[in-house]
Amino acid sequence: MITGQVKLCNNMEAIKCFNRAMNELKCDVDLQQGRYVIDGKSIMGMFSLSLLEPINITVHTDNEAEIEPIKAYISDYSIE
Repeated sequence: MITGQVKLCNNMEAIKCFNRAMNELKCDVDLQQGRYVIDGKSIMGMFSLSLLEPINITVHTDNEAEIEPIKAYISDYSIE
């Protein structure tokens, strides 16, 4: 499992790229903000969140081959 925080900055191109990348994953992705948890592969769900605020991300995978590429991609949107 991979967890962290991301910020998409309400930039339409960034949101589309992020969504495309999440949809290529074979595992489940959850995005959480406050009490709302949405499917990280749902672009409509993403727009129900405040994209100007940090979003908690959880990628549900134990596949070692997937973990590093996912972390590398998410790092472009991560909040340190």
